[in-house]
Amino acid sequence: MFCIAYRKIKVKDKSGIVVHEECVENQGFCLYQEDNQVIHFKYYKKINSRFETGFLETTIANSIRYADVFIISDKNLMMICGSRYCINALQNFSEFRKLFYIEKLSLDINDCLKAYSFMKPEIKQISLENVKAFDISLSKITMELKNSLDSFKLLNNKKLNITEALLKVNISSIFFDLLIDLKDGEIFFDNVDYILREFSEIKNFGMLILEE
Repeated sequence: MFCIAYRKIKVKDKSGIVVHEECVENQGFCLYQEDNQVIHFKYYKKINSRFETGFLETTIANSIRYADVFIISDKNLMMICGSRYCINALQNFSEFRKLFYIEKLSLDINDCLKAYSFMKPEIKQISLENVKAFDISLSKITMELKNSLDSFKLLNNKKLNITEALLKVNISSIFFDLLIDLKDGEIFFDNVDYILREFSEIKNFGMLILEE
């Protein structure tokens, strides 16, 4: 699934990001741009395949995966867009960790609903942490919701620790799901093509949350 991850950042090393004109290393940064308060660059990682033939093992770099990184400098925020695999690889990349202190940015479900209000979001499912039910303590429980009244009651219950929400949204009569990890500040979805068609760039869709 495609993922947009939001992070709080502080700059460790102000010497700058080393950018490659081509994907020459196994992983690195390329296509650096600055536009007003937004810095944009791509992280790339080569994915190798291994084949065994008799006593020999051959390694071939057969694909390159990318993640788009946007730094909103006046807010000390970072938005990373790409596959979950690529986002994890980036956050573990030593050159990246030398540049920034990174913290997860938790999201508020009401802010998400407000940002996506034009897409008529419906909450289909929520997950809660540290719940007491059936005379036992549960570390996590997931509930499917059948109507908007149930959603309203749960969202306005301040005692509940809602960590995930599954939204059904509508873009130009195309319905699809957004899975929002509120605790880790990540949004997952499959329909990248529809979003790109409507918003031109994935950045424009991701910035909806940060504009609230």
